[in-house]
Amino acid sequence: MTGNEVENVLKERRLLDGWLFPFPIIFDISEDDLKKLSIKEGDRLLLRLKGQPFAILDVEEIWRFDPKDLADRTFGTPERNPEVVKKRFDEKHPGWLIYRSMTGTALAGKVYVINEPVFKEPYNRFWYPPAKSREEIQRRGWRTVIAHQTRNVPHTGHEHLMKNAPT
Repeated sequence: MTGNEVENVLKERRLLDGWLFPFPIIFDISEDDLKKLSIKEGDRLLLRLKGQPFAILDVEEIWRFDPKDLADRTFGTPERNPEVVKKRFDEKHPGWLIYRSMTGTALAGKVYVINEPVFKEPYNRFWYPPAKSREEIQRRGWRTVIAHQTRNVPHTGHEHLMKNAPT
């Protein structure tokens, strides 16, 4: 995401084109790597996944940010969001820690997947890139969609939210 897109996501929880998007996605890079690789705006980078070519990033912008401010604005603070945040987030919260641990320098631009990941059965049926997701939503005629992404099994609260989402 560009600096402007991240700012919009932090303020409105939407991308610049209006799509709902609650968390910024930032490709952070250290200043040392930026200099060592002599990356500049206009460059094309090959991104690897598990050592294999995965995607291409056309660098449109290199921008700086304050990682602590980004973490606080992403998850909220008692001062800014007292109605929902009662206690300041810290390194005990893995999401807050991810943003807080970023370098402060970001690359932004269009990403083109050149080799989609291959998943074993039965997980391969869950690979839904954004365009495929939108096609499926339209095919089914859904007007409201609830998405849940997690690194582990959903907790009871997550299950409740998913089962009771408005239809």
